[in-house]
Amino acid sequence: MKILTLSRQDAYALSRALVGCPWVDQPVSSLVYAMLTRLDLKKPDEMAFLRQILGTDLMRQVLAADPQSEPPSDTEADTIIAPSLPQDARPTPEQADAAATVGGWLKDCVQ
Repeated sequence: MKILTLSRQDAYALSRALVGCPWVDQPVSSLVYAMLTRLDLKKPDEMAFLRQILGTDLMRQVLAADPQSEPPSDTEADTIIAPSLPQDARPTPEQADAAATVGGWLKDCVQ
């Protein structure tokens, strides 16, 4: 099962929208922007639709965000949770050393 997560900015904007606070000045993803501009959350059926779309896990993230707090910083990177590589897929020390010398042409072109 895939673990779904919202960015802190999306969760914050959604939490503000759910309690009727302004959210339009917050940086949000295109999908959250589209939902919040097209749904009238004062209508119970549209609020229920948003809750159905978000589901339990994402709603927990939204409800955990304090709508009255300062907005999350744009420079705060969201944590990306990725599992560790299986032992068989990890590079050997020799492969790691060899990788350090690869891609010199790219560094030369980009700099």
